[in-house]
Amino acid sequence: MKKEMVFEVNVNLAESYLYGVAKGINGTYAINIQGGRTGIALPKELLYPEGDSYVEALLNIRTNSGTVSLRSRVQVGRDMIGIFDDRLLEKLALEEPRAIEILLLGDSEVLR
Repeated sequence: MKKEMVFEVNVNLAESYLYGVAKGINGTYAINIQGGRTGIALPKELLYPEGDSYVEALLNIRTNSGTVSLRSRVQVGRDMIGIFDDRLLEKLALEEPRAIEILLLGDSEVLR
């Protein structure tokens, strides 16, 4: 089982992270992009809307000059989208993200 979502993103740069709003047909969420151990945290309603469960997420983040990708295990977060990765933060601090495509992957789509 796969699920795809697309969000338009408007973020601001703080001292060591990006924060803002992600808007899509699935709703509007606060978003935080920061360094640290690589991971993705999504609100429960994005992960389990129909009882499905997802174990990984592939992010394609579009900027004015191209796309930056990140694949990681996904965790249940609170009420915001959280993205954690040092390399990703460095790239997006230089070039503001415009949109984020999130592809959620179930057990059968994850290579072991």
